[in-house]
Amino acid sequence: MASALLEQILCPVCLCEFSDPVSLRCQHTFCRKCITAHLVASGGSGQCPECRHPFIRKHIKANRTLRNVVCAAREQLLEQKTLEESLTGMMMLEKSLTSMMTETGTQRQEAPELMCPQHEEKLKLFCETDQQLVCLVCRDGSSHEGHKFRPVEEMAQSCKGVLSGAVAFLSKENDNLDYMISLQTAEIQKTKEESRELSVQISAQFEQLHQLLRQKEQEVKTCLQQEEKRVLEPMQKNLSKMKEIYTKERNTEGMLKSSLNSSQPITFLQWWTSVGCDLVEKMLVHDEASAEGTGSATYHQFSSKMADLSVSSDFLSLGPYETHLLFFVWKDILRNIQPVPHDDVITLWDEAYAKVARSGRSIQRVDRKGLFGLYRDYRPLARGQGAHWGGQHYWEVEVGRKLDWSVGVCVEASPGKLQEQGMLYLKHGRGYSVVAGGQETPLNLQSRPWRVGVYLDCDEGRVSFYDADSLILFHTAEFGTGMPLSLCLSPGTHLDGGNYDALTVCSYQPMSRSDVDFLKGCWRGTQGWDEVLWG
Repeated sequence: MASALLEQILCPVCLCEFSDPVSLRCQHTFCRKCITAHLVASGGSGQCPECRHPFIRKHIKANRTLRNVVCAAREQLLEQKTLEESLTGMMMLEKSLTSMMTETGTQRQEAPELMCPQHEEKLKLFCETDQQLVCLVCRDGSSHEGHKFRPVEEMAQSCKGVLSGAVAFLSKENDNLDYMISLQTAEIQKTKEESRELSVQISAQFEQLHQLLRQKEQEVKTCLQQEEKRVLEPMQKNLSKMKEIYTKERNTEGMLKSSLNSSQPITFLQWWTSVGCDLVEKMLVHDEASAEGTGSATYHQFSSKMADLSVSSDFLSLGPYETHLLFFVWKDILRNIQPVPHDDVITLWDEAYAKVARSGRSIQRVDRKGLFGLYRDYRPLARGQGAHWGGQHYWEVEVGRKLDWSVGVCVEASPGKLQEQGMLYLKHGRGYSVVAGGQETPLNLQSRPWRVGVYLDCDEGRVSFYDADSLILFHTAEFGTGMPLSLCLSPGTHLDGGNYDALTVCSYQPMSRSDVDFLKGCWRGTQGWDEVLWG
């Protein structure tokens, strides 16, 4: 039965007990980390490992019923294992006691009775005062005068009663300790398996990022090659033309030099009249104006073939990609990163004490202290647009140089009334603290954060606060589950205008079409940009 029960709570991917079980639309169930790693390795759109039915991330739903069943089954299996081990131990103990009793009986029959070393009498009494065996003569002696005595058999039974109680206590204590060892061993194994699964998931995600970076590198290099071709093509044509003229002129130069060095006048004149004169005449510049009225042209200088030639030049340019390559690639990578921090819009706030920017992502404290200053230290609350019942969620809030603020999560206890569940505070003059479950925990932060990361795990009922730039954990607060939780902000107290700076929910957006148009305008070689920037 235990084997059959164990088979029902095993994940078909990792073949281990379900860890945070989730179900797909096809009703097949897996560990959240297993199916998430499978989805990441499949590029964001995978198929069910059991039935090959396609699914995407939003189809993954927590299976709380199965989680409870797995916990109950695990406890039952541990109890059964503990019981089996206890029964085995009892059988071994019984066997050992039987053997000991047999040996003791034999020894009892064979061993002589103990005698008093002083009086050579049998030791029949036990002195409770001195806690030692004595004979009848010792009892009547002056050394034990006024002491309390009991027969040996009676005292032995009394001591065995005390010893039995100690044995029963130790037996129960050891059973409980053995059970705790089993639980701790199971938790250690579970943690190791979770670490292994996370390692696989991390490797898969980094491989996806590496693949994307390699692809972008190749695409940018391809565009560079296209730009190089565009710039070099007219230069190559000009160079070919120069080489053609150069070769022709070199040949002419060689022929003229050869004829010039001729030592035979007749041979030279024959060449001159047949070839040389016409060739040299073509090299001269004809001045037609000076030849008018004379019927012949005059020659002033030779005509240069270089007059129509020039060295063409151009420049390679990739626009902002030359100096801001990493920035634009990072913006493009954001399109392929899921999930990113929520960019919630603030939908509910105390309009009398705070104002929200048009974007809906920034909130400021306004100057209203209330009647006779009663609300001088009032901290108005604001809520993000999302209400989350389950899953894990992350926000980043820019706090900047504000002197007083708080961020965290809350529930809407009644229409328009917000109730804090876990909040990180910076109170002016008092420092940092976390408030959760009605308790305030002071914090000693090593550095002042510019942006605060808020990580909400609805399934586990806890919220963690980080330095969003270094990912240093500040604190983790726990609370109940089963509540619709939202991002909660407070711009803090007014401080007579000294705390006017805004709290801003950070937004991470991929490269927009306007970014692409901007880059195209900065770089004349527009071919291939869509492939580089949009894939």
